[in-house]
Amino acid sequence: MALVPVQSPSLFSSLFKLLTGGHNFIVTVDRSRLIIKNQYDANESLLNLFKFSGTAIQFIFFKPVTWFCISLHYFGFFYVKSLRTGCQNGASCWVDDFTEKYSIQFTDITVFTTLVVFLFVSYNNMCYRILEKQYFSSQAIAGRISSLAMHCRSVLRNPANRWDLHRLILAAQQTFYWNLRKVDAESHSYKPGDADHPGSWEDLCAASFYPNNLLTQAEAECLGRYKGNKCNLLFAWYDRSLRLM
Repeated sequence: MALVPVQSPSLFSSLFKLLTGGHNFIVTVDRSRLIIKNQYDANESLLNLFKFSGTAIQFIFFKPVTWFCISLHYFGFFYVKSLRTGCQNGASCWVDDFTEKYSIQFTDITVFTTLVVFLFVSYNNMCYRILEKQYFSSQAIAGRISSLAMHCRSVLRNPANRWDLHRLILAAQQTFYWNLRKVDAESHSYKPGDADHPGSWEDLCAASFYPNNLLTQAEAECLGRYKGNKCNLLFAWYDRSLRLM
C-alpha cells in the first residue's frame, strides 16, 4: 500500500490553530450527526425541503459557537455604526442619529444572504446526488444478483448446487438492506422493538433466513458473532462453495 506524502500545513490552518489554540470544535459526536444517512423519501420531494432533523441546519442552530460568532459580529457592526454617527451629546443624540441616518438596510446583509442561498442550493444538490447514487447502487445490486443467478443456472446442472449458491447471495442482499435500515433507525435514536427499527440480527434470522432456508442455524450464529462486514463473509462462503463444486 502506497504511503500518502505528508503535506505542509497551509497558512490558513496555521492561523486557525494559532487563534483557537489547536482546539477542534467538531467532536466525534458532532461528526456522527453530520453524516448524511438514508433519510430521504424520493416520493416526498417537497417535504424533504422542510427537513430539520439530521441536517446541517440542526447542527449549526444548536451550536453555541455559532451564536457566539453571530453576537460578536453584530456587536462589532453596531459599534462601528455608532462611531460613524459623530454624536457628542450623549445617549439620546446617539439613538436619534443612529435610527435616522444609520438604520440597518437590506444592503447591509447582502453578502450574508448571498452566502446562505449559495450554501442552501449546494446542500440540496448534494442531497439529491446522494439519493441518486443510492438509487442506482440499489439497481446495480439487483442487476448483479440476477447475473449471478443466470450464470449459476447455465453452469451448474444440479438444482441443489445452484440453490446452495443462490441462498448465500440472497442472504447477503437481505443483510445489506437490513443493516442500511438499522443504521438509519439508530441515527434517529430508534431501538430494536420500535416500529421504525428493523430489529436485531436474531429477529432477521427468525423472520427471513430460517423460514426461507437461506441460512442454517450454525451459519447464522457464525455471522452474528462476526464483527466485520457480514456481506463480505457471505461472499467468501459463496466463492468457497463455487470452488468446491
